[in-house]
Amino acid sequence: MIDRRDYFKKKKWTRDQEDWLIEHKEIRGKQRMWEAFHAAFPDTDYTPEAISSKRTELGAYGTVRDRHSTAKPLYSECVKQGYVMIKVARYEWWQKQKWVWVATHPGEPFDIRNQFVFLDGDNRNFSPDNIHKVDHRIIGVMNMQYGGVVKGEPELNLVRYLQCELKLKMLDAAEKHGLVAKTKSGRQLISERNRKAREQRQKHWNKISEEEREVIRNKRREYWKKRRANPEFQARNRVYQREWSRKQREKKRDERKE
Repeated sequence: MIDRRDYFKKKKWTRDQEDWLIEHKEIRGKQRMWEAFHAAFPDTDYTPEAISSKRTELGAYGTVRDRHSTAKPLYSECVKQGYVMIKVARYEWWQKQKWVWVATHPGEPFDIRNQFVFLDGDNRNFSPDNIHKVDHRIIGVMNMQYGGVVKGEPELNLVRYLQCELKLKMLDAAEKHGLVAKTKSGRQLISERNRKAREQRQKHWNKISEEEREVIRNKRREYWKKRRANPEFQARNRVYQREWSRKQREKKRDERKE
């Protein structure tokens, strides 16, 4: 009977066994590798999990990722999802535009979430002047405000990217002071949201007939008649009026000082 202490005791792999795993890294699947390994070394009793762990330790795990990353030399290139990728480390691939930007901007910091865009819209033009680093949030603002880049117009696209960066910084600063509202389409200045709402109401008002306008006016009169008869509303309105008057006096006083 096998002693459990001997079974679970850490086994020592021989150099021949390790070399065999490295040479046969193309074999995929735990069961297939276990069968092939025991055919080559019938006196061993390694489990499929033990062989899999050893392959991972040796970098000989026969996966697509391993073959793709280790078989190709450094700075090899491939195309993935329409973009050129370049190998910068054993298991690390970058988009080539990122690699070009980092190589041409030594010492300049960048974040893992930064995007590196092509100003002329051609993702095969790797000229350093054609690659621009932006915040990852800029892409959404650019697509929403301008519908993306205009191909063949690098100067125009650069100006638009800078405008989007300025808008993003303005929203970040305004949000700290409570001046930003979150809508379905993203963040928006409250003043801008209210302006667009007024424009939509005015547009709708101009479309309807005079009879429909009179119905709306009567509903508004009834609404405000009920509100003004409410004591709580009257108290809140008096407080609001006093606060508004105070701010107006302070504003005029500051204008006279200037």
